Amino acid sequence: MDVQDDSELRLENERLRKDLDVLQTKLDDLDQSARICNIEVQNIPEKKGENLVQLAGDIGRLIGITLSDDKIKAIHRTAHNVPSDRPKNIVIQLNSRRLRDDVIAAARARRELSTADLFPKTTAADVARVQRFYINEHLTLKKKNLFVEARMQASEKGYKYVWVKNANIMVRKTDDSRVINIRSENDLLKM
Repeated sequence: MDVQDDSELRLENERLRKDLDVLQTKLDDLDQSARICNIEVQNIPEKKGENLVQLAGDIGRLIGITLSDDKIKAIHRTAHNVPSDRPKNIVIQLNSRRLRDDVIAAARARRELSTADLFPKTTAADVARVQRFYINEHLTLKKKNLFVEARMQASEKGYKYVWVKNANIMVRKTDDSRVINIRSENDLLKM
């Protein structure tokens, strides 16, 4: 193999890597758009024989939003991507994006949601297992990992705000500073 062939192979390899990155981003964007009406509920204990539709209705009553079974397209628990002792998350596909936004806004207004609000405490063991639970947008694994990294870096660098809105990860250092949109690991360097 001569030098020209080697440099051509390197250029082709570089071009193919860029093409692959573009395709992976497009695939992730398509995957995220398929989740546009979904919420993810984290940290709700699993119970044998649980009725997730009824549980969704109970969560809705707790936050002041009606989540009847006719407003739910699908509901299921989903396994964690890494082994964890935390309960599996609950993914709820709702009928509309507006309902999803209303549920998330109502949950954020009740920042201290806990399992004690959701389940009646009957024993000392139940009281000991009280924990906060969270309702968020259902992000792809790639965006979840990016969000975790953004939160860690924001904490290290003294940023005041890190949030997700319409699957966009955003950070802001102070009340008056500009918002930085985090789309990739490269955007973390802007912080």
